Amino acid sequence: MGTFEFEGTPGHVSLETVTLEEIGGRAKATSRSAFQTVEDRGGMLKTDMEEGVDETMDRLARLLKELKAERRAAEKRRPTGRIDLRDGQEDNRSRG
Repeated sequence: MGTFEFEGTPGHVSLETVTLEEIGGRAKATSRSAFQTVEDRGGMLKTDMEEGVDETMDRLARLLKELKAERRAAEKRRPTGRIDLRDGQEDNRSRG
C-alpha cells in the first residue's frame, strides 16, 4: 500500500494497493487505485498511464521468468548430499 502522484496530474494523489494471492501454485497480483474525487480518476484515465502500466507489467513478467530460470539452474547445480554406500563418500554430483 502506498500513495501515488502521477506527474501528468500533479497535486492529485491516489492510494495504491497491491494484493498478491496464490492460486494453483501461481501468483495473482491485483492492483487497486483509490482517487480522492471522480474528477481525479477521470484525469488519470485521460492520460497514457495505461500504456505505462502495461509496459511495467511486461517488464515484471520478463524478470520473473528470468528469476525462475536462474532458480531452476541453481537447483540443478546443488549437490544431492547422498552417501555412496559403496565407498562411504558423499555423492556431490549435480541433480539432473
